[in-house]
Amino acid sequence: MPYPVYVRWIRLRRAIELARDSATLTEAAHGAGFADGSHLTRVCHEMFGLAPSQLIHLVRA
Repeated sequence: MPYPVYVRWIRLRRAIELARDSATLTEAAHGAGFADGSHLTRVCHEMFGLAPSQLIHLVRA
């Protein structure tokens, strides 16, 4: 796995953890190192084809 992809994966995991712990998506994005909520959404769509809010519900299940 290329290093930039690995970094995105780690940031996405952290953002999902923060959002699961009741942070807003914007707070989760900033806490995980994304520029803003839309940056988190773009990366999430690129990697999984889902919005972060959809991914959070799938991870909880």
